[in-house]
Amino acid sequence: MGLERFRLREGESRRTLVIGATLSTMIFLAVFWQLFRGGGFTDPGEPLNGAYVFAGCAGASLALAALLNWRALARAVVAFPVVVLLSLALLSFLSSLWTTVPEVEAFRYGLLIFGYAAVCIAAAVLVHRFGPAPLVVLVAVTAVVAAGMGLWAFAFFQNPMSYVSEFVQVPAGPFLYRNALALVAAAAVLPLMAGAIPRARDPLGIAVTVVTGLGLGVVTLVISLANSDVGILLTGAVLVFALVWPERILMADRQRTIGITITVLLIGLAGHLVFSEPFLQQADAGVTRMLATLFLVAVTPAVAWLASLIASQIPDRAARVVVGATVMAGLVLAALVVLAGPYAGNSKDLTQARRSYYEVTIETARLEPLKGTGPGSFQGSSDQIQRERLSTQSRFAHTIPGEMWVELGLAGLVLSLLLYVAAFRASWRAFGVPFAALLIPLAIGFLLNGLIDWNWHFPAITALWAIALGGLTGVRIADRPTPVPKPRAETSLSS
Repeated sequence: MGLERFRLREGESRRTLVIGATLSTMIFLAVFWQLFRGGGFTDPGEPLNGAYVFAGCAGASLALAALLNWRALARAVVAFPVVVLLSLALLSFLSSLWTTVPEVEAFRYGLLIFGYAAVCIAAAVLVHRFGPAPLVVLVAVTAVVAAGMGLWAFAFFQNPMSYVSEFVQVPAGPFLYRNALALVAAAAVLPLMAGAIPRARDPLGIAVTVVTGLGLGVVTLVISLANSDVGILLTGAVLVFALVWPERILMADRQRTIGITITVLLIGLAGHLVFSEPFLQQADAGVTRMLATLFLVAVTPAVAWLASLIASQIPDRAARVVVGATVMAGLVLAALVVLAGPYAGNSKDLTQARRSYYEVTIETARLEPLKGTGPGSFQGSSDQIQRERLSTQSRFAHTIPGEMWVELGLAGLVLSLLLYVAAFRASWRAFGVPFAALLIPLAIGFLLNGLIDWNWHFPAITALWAIALGGLTGVRIADRPTPVPKPRAETSLSS
């Protein structure tokens, strides 16, 4: 499915495939370098080595993209999302002239944002030639690896990749933060659902279905165990998204989509019930916890096959009723999560606690509303205000537009809002394109989560988001072929 994009076209040599494979590998390296550095969490005052390596990988991917198709690269550079990212990078570099913290922080932020813009461009060029499938695989693999690390730490109570939050042990993975891990896992649900739907009968197709089914089990368990409103809401949204437009999103009929949706719900519920048992919450139950985790992951492909088999017998009219009821139930559940939260006190993440941060952010931004106080300066700039208003101080504003306003001034605020416009526009234009729609949850979910949390200091997640955004942008670039000049009309000497 989609393999025709990987065949040589007329006039192409094997060099094209080699460059494409190398470009895909370099994009993978850019993400995984940050992933295994604590998710790329940036600490003020840390050495610049990490930013240099990431920017180097991103720059190398940019060079490979130019070798693959420099015309597509030229169009990608002037695409709306890329222009916004490059403007943010330039603004970060320039802020070193007036920042209130060491200038190295402005340079670090500028390097990282340049890296995001570079991988966004490279992803767009890759999609122009090979389609969105390689990027979908990247999102799925990254999420499964991160979720797997989180589940291993969760089983054996290994801090800091798993820790106690609100009296419950939760997986945090390489990001060391449960909400970040849940966000990445939820963004990969659709790609893994698409692969786990039983369709093929040949050995390779069956193997792909089983492997993606196992991956779906891993990310579903993480979402279930992370105790994160963000993960639950985003997962619910993508499930509704798939049920309403199954052919466009999962490239499957409604019955198969119902089957794979039931699989996600069953595995998630089973994980929550199993690990609620008092015996499995004891520190010496690590081996048993891991065996329970492996069992739930291992049965996911079988559950998907059985659920698909049963759902395939549902008549079309009944399937529509099931989808309608599921959408309504999802809306009710979302309201309950926001208003009450599935766990005691967890709704504070979305309501009361954030309100105080927003008030502090606005008051701090008013101190330097035009030019800001420089990247990485939020905690220092808001220290006095936080002491007066908050019982617990925060390093971040917990909102991307708010932190951009405080640190990069009015221009930063405007550019951050334009990122939302760019992502929604790219998602709308790519909706319905095979494989491209599977990147939408990450492109949109990252920014929506950015309204209540500060993801920008996790370069692994932000780079993955920039790649998804570049993939959606590249779909439209592919629809604008380079014009071929018309041949001149031949004239005879006699005329």
